[in-house]
Amino acid sequence: MGNLRPVSGIESWMDLRETLQADGWDGIATIAIDSLTKAEELAAAHTVVTVPHEKGHRVRRLEDYGYGKGNQHVFDTFLRCWPTWTGIAGPDGMWC
Repeated sequence: MGNLRPVSGIESWMDLRETLQADGWDGIATIAIDSLTKAEELAAAHTVVTVPHEKGHRVRRLEDYGYGKGNQHVFDTFLRCWPTWTGIAGPDGMWC
């Protein structure tokens, strides 16, 4: 594991965001999220809980938003984190 610094305890999308926003990343040139699939699962779970249907009610799964709309909401959830990730990475924007 030489130069790797694993981070454990990421159980939710907010855990991931808070970890990346926390102090201690100075001098880190690259952050690798080992499984973006897991990050997507966390973002999807967060989206279902925090983003209401366009008619105002809560949904239980991404498909409840309607065809293609759930994936757009997950994309928007990821997009909100982009400034956090690019801020950590530095001016070249490379973060993974």
